[in-house]
Amino acid sequence: MGVILTIIRREFTDWWRDGRLRWLAGGCILLLLSVALLGWQSTIAVVDARSAAIEQETENFLNQGAKNPHAAAHFGQYAFRPTLLPAAIDPGVDAWMGKMVWLEAHRRNLAEFRPAEDGASHGQAVTLSVSWVLQYVVPLLLVIMGFAAVAGERDRGTLALLVAQGLRLQTLALGKGLAMSAAIFMLLIPVVAIVIALYALTPTAIDTHDAGARLAWMSLGYLLYIVGFSGVVLCISMLSRSARTALFALLIFWVSVVVLIPRLATDSAAARHPLPAASDFWAAIKRGEGADVVSEIPEERAARLRESVAAELLARHGVGRIEDLPVNFTAVYLQRLEEADAPAFDHAYGKLWAAQENQRISRSIFGVLSPTISLREISMALAGTDPFALWHFGQAAEAHRRILVASLNGAQARDGAGRGFYVAPADTWQQMPRFVYEPPLVTAVISRHAVDFILLILWALIPMLAAWLIARRTRIAA
Repeated sequence: MGVILTIIRREFTDWWRDGRLRWLAGGCILLLLSVALLGWQSTIAVVDARSAAIEQETENFLNQGAKNPHAAAHFGQYAFRPTLLPAAIDPGVDAWMGKMVWLEAHRRNLAEFRPAEDGASHGQAVTLSVSWVLQYVVPLLLVIMGFAAVAGERDRGTLALLVAQGLRLQTLALGKGLAMSAAIFMLLIPVVAIVIALYALTPTAIDTHDAGARLAWMSLGYLLYIVGFSGVVLCISMLSRSARTALFALLIFWVSVVVLIPRLATDSAAARHPLPAASDFWAAIKRGEGADVVSEIPEERAARLRESVAAELLARHGVGRIEDLPVNFTAVYLQRLEEADAPAFDHAYGKLWAAQENQRISRSIFGVLSPTISLREISMALAGTDPFALWHFGQAAEAHRRILVASLNGAQARDGAGRGFYVAPADTWQQMPRFVYEPPLVTAVISRHAVDFILLILWALIPMLAAWLIARRTRIAA
């Protein structure tokens, strides 16, 4: 242990004496702190804006005044998707996902108001974030720090001398690997401290949705990612004949693993599992694809359903006229129409989600070649900024829409019996269900990305094991 500590101290001394590394490390710390603070500030602002919007939207719905219940269903209301606090670390694809869903009768809407729509005019292509720095910049910093770890000793002729003095190459490699990992973790300490402080200062009125557990699992993922890169840098440095060769090989590796393969995975997934075109998506819903009755003319489908509902109600209640029914016929019919259309919505949105899920699985397969892909999937999922977060919210919003519309139609069917047009009193809206959304549990997210975590664990272990075996079998020329 004493020898390893000596190696670590020597590495830190060499890095400190190298002014270029000092500047790089300082710049990395400053960049991380800046994006952490900006990301947290932006996230809290979004959370506060959402709270204000929910309050205003609730007030608008409750203060409609006396109105026909089905007209109130068409008046509708917005359901707002929550922004989780870990989104400050990894915004993921949040900028391309809608923030709210309009809930109204007879229609299931897609989420709207994507931040990317506002940022496009400013040419914002990449969002700087803590996750971006950790996934792209930190591995490059590891390459610069460690490419000469063993190859540099070989260039200077000190490697053979150290081995001749009884120092095993395995011990040297272990010491240098620990030094690299420790240096990176020391760079991250200020960022971790800032995140913990900001998390502690988060207003208690904000629901954190297990932010602590989410951040802990994210930290584990990034820890495995950094350890794996340290192992790869060691392996290539030991296998290279010179520091220049090691640097060249590691830069090629970094570009391939961090940039090219993730891009290839995304393009390949999109090509293999394309999303349905918007025109086809809405056309399938309009003709009732997936429902019991499919028709190119929705009006015909609605007319047949109206006749069926009328005949059923007249026979059940033993009356000859719709006006004599003990329920409001229009409300019952409109609710049946909602129920008849529901399978078409489920079918179309199910196909859309299936394509997105197949894309994720296709990308994850490339995680065998690039740990950046596995880490990105895990990080976005825990931050609630991946497509699954939007789908999960959309499902909850649609479930509430159906309950709300059924409640409104039920109120009209019950209280509007015998009336052609029923106006409900103003306090009716107070009795309607409220939308309360809970994001998926952390355990569900981890279970969903178990394969990605396994790949990250293998990424951390295999390079370190390979470095140990290379060090054990390498022969040093005197």
